[in-house]
Amino acid sequence: MQPTTEMISVRTLLLSRDLQVIETLCHFAQAMGIHIEPCCDVELAMGKLCHAKFEGVFVDLGFQGGLEFLRKVRTLTSNKSVVSYAILGQNHQQADACQAGANFVLDRPLLPGAVLRMLKAAYPLMVQERRRYFRCPLQIAVFVSRGGGTEFTVKSLNVSEAGICLNSAQPMQVGDKLRLRLRLPSNSELLDLSGEVCWSEATGRVGIQFSNVKPGVALTLRTWLTERLEESLQQPTNSPDGPIM
Repeated sequence: MQPTTEMISVRTLLLSRDLQVIETLCHFAQAMGIHIEPCCDVELAMGKLCHAKFEGVFVDLGFQGGLEFLRKVRTLTSNKSVVSYAILGQNHQQADACQAGANFVLDRPLLPGAVLRMLKAAYPLMVQERRRYFRCPLQIAVFVSRGGGTEFTVKSLNVSEAGICLNSAQPMQVGDKLRLRLRLPSNSELLDLSGEVCWSEATGRVGIQFSNVKPGVALTLRTWLTERLEESLQQPTNSPDGPIM
């Protein structure tokens, strides 16, 4: 990783009422650019996960309902691939946590060395999750064609590693297979992509999911998005309107 990439901030949720757990995790996480949002209520924590994207979830299994909460996290559409951590309680074993979907497990009491090792191992996974969901506002011309049809031009609205949102005067239907050609700002390479329409609105907004992206194109897109993500973290911004898919 480049030094700037290592400073990408990630957002995590912590379900616990244990002050020692909260203070220890927050202390070590802050130095790594990991923001922890403590929560001491299961329903409130679930509501946060349903309405916002997190890159990590810490669950204290000593908390009543913690194990069931950990299981439910994997059923949430927006956070099903979140990196999850289980802090074992007296009545729970590591096998319980892993079966509930935990990626990492910590024993009580939380020892500084163990916490640091876990965070260092998990951090790249959370950064990857952040990049995967990052939508960058982007207004450029995109050249589109269907099958062997004539190429036409539309405007983009935002882009991610997984797909792109377009504003098209020509109607597109869910399931349409498209070829896309575009040039990212400050990049001389013309990217050639394939995709499928996964949602469409009467206003002309359409969501395209990329498919069979060539490794070189994927690397170019990922690098460009990483640079934009780093820039976005240096100033407060609102989330782009509308989903990619």
